[in-house]
Amino acid sequence: MARPLRRLQSGPLVLVARHPALVDLAAALVRGLEMPGAPPVRWREAVGPITVHVGVRDLFNVIPPRRGLRIGIQTEQFFDHEGRALWGQESRLRLLKYAALYDHIIELSAANASHYAALPAWARRKIHVGPWIFPRAPVSHVAETDSRAVFFGTLNARRRDILAALNPAPHVIASPTFGDALDDVVRAHRAVLNIHYQAGVYAEFPRLLLAYLAGKPVMSEPLGPPMVPGRDYVPLGETITQEAASAAFAGFSQNVAGRFRFVAFLAAVGACAPDQP
Repeated sequence: MARPLRRLQSGPLVLVARHPALVDLAAALVRGLEMPGAPPVRWREAVGPITVHVGVRDLFNVIPPRRGLRIGIQTEQFFDHEGRALWGQESRLRLLKYAALYDHIIELSAANASHYAALPAWARRKIHVGPWIFPRAPVSHVAETDSRAVFFGTLNARRRDILAALNPAPHVIASPTFGDALDDVVRAHRAVLNIHYQAGVYAEFPRLLLAYLAGKPVMSEPLGPPMVPGRDYVPLGETITQEAASAAFAGFSQNVAGRFRFVAFLAAVGACAPDQP
């Protein structure tokens, strides 16, 4: 049986998601818009309602309303940054349907850009490549109460083997955990582990966003641009001291989160006024 749709709202913005991990991403986008102490987003009333489908593949048969601005977020990994095919390639027909349904599509991974090359110009103009999901203002680094790194996500054979070989052993959340319960566990640890489901060089931006909002750096296998190892994350297998954790968090905050703010994307497509500096 299909999971029920969840709808989260911030002003005229309505985010729709179905899979629990994508619901978490939708909730993280709302948190990034409604940060404590930040003034309200200055929405443009003439635009009308703004519908954001979080995970266009998961919502393939859900038609957004005709009225207002329609935005889709594409979260799948089609290719890695070395050109290797991963999972989830879409047919040209499905890509055209996405382009017809939405006014704008955020494609999180630059490695996927070639997947749209054969589309007509009107469709390509709707694709915005980049992880435009981060909060309006910098998040503070949160000191840990547990010096271990923590891993959350689906466990397959590859991930199990890598996790079992790590020393010191990380804390592995074996059962699916979402929402506030996941955030509480993440905040307690020194860093979030990122291990790819399939070998390659790419970035799981929804996980990186959840780590950032919890005030945690990431320790990871190689991530693609714009991340730089040692600057924006701790390479997997290195010792992650408190100093290294703090430095990686600061680097990520400046070089990634600060460059790809969701509110900046919304302003660029005319949904709201630019944030005041």
